[in-house]
Amino acid sequence: MSGSSGKPLTDCPSNLKEAIDWILRVAGKDGGGGNDNGPKLAQAITELPEFKEAIKAAAKKLRENSDVNMALALEKLEASGTLGELINKLADGLKGFIGYQGNDGTIGQIIGIAMKPTENNGKPYESRNKAKEDSAGYISYKKGYIWSYPKGMTWQNGWNNPSHAEAKTCARIFLSCIPLYYYGLGFLFLKCQKPEIEGGWSDHSLNGDKDLTYFLRSQGFGREELRDDKKTGSHVVSSALNTFSEFNGAKTTLKNFVEFLSKIGSNLNDAIKGESKSAEKLKEHCIPALFLASSTYFTHKRSINPTQSPQPPSSIRTMLYWLSGLMITPQFGELLDHFSTIVPADFKVAVSGLAGGSGLRILSADDLVGHLVRVCLSCSNVLAAIQGTGGSDNPLLHGVFSNTEHLKYPSVSSALLRNISDYTYALQFQLSFLFRQCRYDCAKAGGWEKCKYGNGVSDDNLQSHLCNNHNSSPLQAFLTDKLPSFNRTIPGSISTHLSECSGVTCHVPMGFNGHLKGDQKTGETIYDTLAYFCGDSKDSLNQFCNKLSCLTKRTPRSLGDLFGFTWQLTGQLFNKTQTLEQLKKTISRNHNNVDDFIAKLTQSLTQVPPQSSPEESGLVKSLQTMARMIPFLYQMFTVKPEEFLPTRLFDLKGYEHKESHANLTSVHNCTNGSTGDNCGPYLSPLAYSTGTTFAPKYASPYLSWVLYLTDDLQSGFQEMLEAFNNMQCQSNSDTTHAPRGNCSCESVVQCGGVLPLLYANGFTFRSAYSLMNNVKRSCQKFHDQLSNVLAEGAPLTKLLETIDAFLYMFRYYFLSNLSTFWTIYIGLILYTFFFLLDTLHLRSHIKLTASQTIPPLVLLTSAKPLPITKLTYIGK
Repeated sequence: MSGSSGKPLTDCPSNLKEAIDWILRVAGKDGGGGNDNGPKLAQAITELPEFKEAIKAAAKKLRENSDVNMALALEKLEASGTLGELINKLADGLKGFIGYQGNDGTIGQIIGIAMKPTENNGKPYESRNKAKEDSAGYISYKKGYIWSYPKGMTWQNGWNNPSHAEAKTCARIFLSCIPLYYYGLGFLFLKCQKPEIEGGWSDHSLNGDKDLTYFLRSQGFGREELRDDKKTGSHVVSSALNTFSEFNGAKTTLKNFVEFLSKIGSNLNDAIKGESKSAEKLKEHCIPALFLASSTYFTHKRSINPTQSPQPPSSIRTMLYWLSGLMITPQFGELLDHFSTIVPADFKVAVSGLAGGSGLRILSADDLVGHLVRVCLSCSNVLAAIQGTGGSDNPLLHGVFSNTEHLKYPSVSSALLRNISDYTYALQFQLSFLFRQCRYDCAKAGGWEKCKYGNGVSDDNLQSHLCNNHNSSPLQAFLTDKLPSFNRTIPGSISTHLSECSGVTCHVPMGFNGHLKGDQKTGETIYDTLAYFCGDSKDSLNQFCNKLSCLTKRTPRSLGDLFGFTWQLTGQLFNKTQTLEQLKKTISRNHNNVDDFIAKLTQSLTQVPPQSSPEESGLVKSLQTMARMIPFLYQMFTVKPEEFLPTRLFDLKGYEHKESHANLTSVHNCTNGSTGDNCGPYLSPLAYSTGTTFAPKYASPYLSWVLYLTDDLQSGFQEMLEAFNNMQCQSNSDTTHAPRGNCSCESVVQCGGVLPLLYANGFTFRSAYSLMNNVKRSCQKFHDQLSNVLAEGAPLTKLLETIDAFLYMFRYYFLSNLSTFWTIYIGLILYTFFFLLDTLHLRSHIKLTASQTIPPLVLLTSAKPLPITKLTYIGK
């Protein structure tokens, strides 16, 4: 290979952008010079022994099942000529998708999604790496598409021999890239076409702040590389992907992604009927035809490599492998169909924190399918950023799709979905922490932005997570599960999570020990990679976890989860009420009577605002329907309105900074306090964004969580405060936090034991930068504020008192009626046994008045006198 900087062709792509750049470089259609090596690549693929075996085995099985057409198509794909033509057709289409024109590598102004590169001294940048090396040029000319494989990386003459090691590597890489083309471009086409499906992206800007941009960013396209000339998603279909006839032929009756994939497959099957025309027809369906070859190859690879029994993933690394390989499994298609059976029709949810703000929306099966596809497409990118792409010996994607980790995929869709729920939640939890830690460097916020990881980086002799020097890297230690106080993880299978780690959050291990063999990088690389995967509520992982948790009613699993649920639910309950802030301002101007204020506040909390339509009220209406009975119950027991449950919830969250306030706001996002205040942005749940969607139909379970889990919130905070008091101070290992003022750390962020404590309870710092700088807070201030939250008379304590009173009042009539029923029941039982049945022979000893009286007529008659045994008190 030539000596130009950049990725060699034997370095496996890890996302859709790199996969596109790779095949364009091999085919010589990116303007970087070189010949069209598509036929040589096709020959290398057909000469792979396992490829030949896979095609023959699959074709034989298809013929046995009377599917002759598909068998013929597979046999045509075994010919290098047919495969070479398909590769050439694919490269032509991808060239238009990016926007290359001619052979000089220029980006067009009419077609494509890419920004025209800005020239650097008359020459376009050859690679992303070279652009960053030239710091002055990069700052001055940072916009423009930069290809991942520069022109110096070409197909070498020695690779023309199909048995050459590098030729085989390239063949395996291409087979691994095909699922990215199939799912990535197909999903993009479906979302951007017109007339658009529900939730489509046809009007989304290519370089904006909506889902289309987020998807492209997650697939490796930098913001500076995308067009900024107001082109929208419809441009992607009408221009960039217009050459792929297989997509256009499937869009006429579209409703969702599952139907789209099914239509593509059926169109391919219809097109290849007849042996004489099957090879020609395959060219009109190049992407599905190539996917047929790729999936056949990897299905065969999985079947011939069972060197050990498959096991479920037990680390973040293997979960990323599992999700990346899910798309190529036979179970994936059945899983996509399964979503339509578990999502109720017209399933409405209230969503906050997403584009457009809070509001009622329909959650459809296609929403979940789309987010899952995006998650699966992005997992390989995360893997590559952390452990590297595997080198030429073992390309990363090839290992993922071949299931070299021997991971188990359940055959039943319901079991598969349960696994997906557990694995995505674990990923969201761990990777969100990693993302936030890599945002800043240690000097600014105790982060890992400048910390190194990779081959040869030391992780020995670390005392804390603070990266004060770079002799040993806490980031490397975290990835290899060796970081002190952070390595309490699940032993063995994820199924032992609850049984082995009861009472404290026990995190899934990262699992990268022995696998960090790539080039040395810094935390900034991880931050950039995770920024569009789990860094924002709009990202694919967060949205999928969020909506799936809502659908499955996933209960909070840690103190951080419970904190986030309480915060988000309270926000949903009050944010859509009759503008509470306006109400408070009006009352403060016109009313000095606190009782009047409370009465109006209660009225606003228990009535749907008249100006809100049913569609706008959503979750609020369902929750407030249940809340209407609360004043009725409370009035019967003469409870003051300020002690109503909705009012207590409002007080617990809090909405503004107040002196000495002790609500959740004071420890979550309060940044308005002065340096003398204790409140501050201390706590942020690691799975914060997974609690932003609530379903109105589940209002009853949500209320029960508030009633029965708030006590766990208080006890969790108490245990965390106790652990904080017993923690050794980082600056003086001989002292603990318990005696007031003992800690001499400059801020709570710089105290090495605090972050591990928060992490163990499902939290991280809300704003480590603020706590170290503009709203600087010490350990003592954190201790005092958390103590205030738990203090007697604080909103949390009052809420618990109100919950106890509410449960008592709610159960009062049940207890009264039940007691009355049991009293009557027991009385009847006693009467029957002791009097009517006379089981203890007590009646003969009861001398009743009637038993001593003889009727006068009896004495005057000639009849025999009544036997004495007939008397009541003598007879049995």
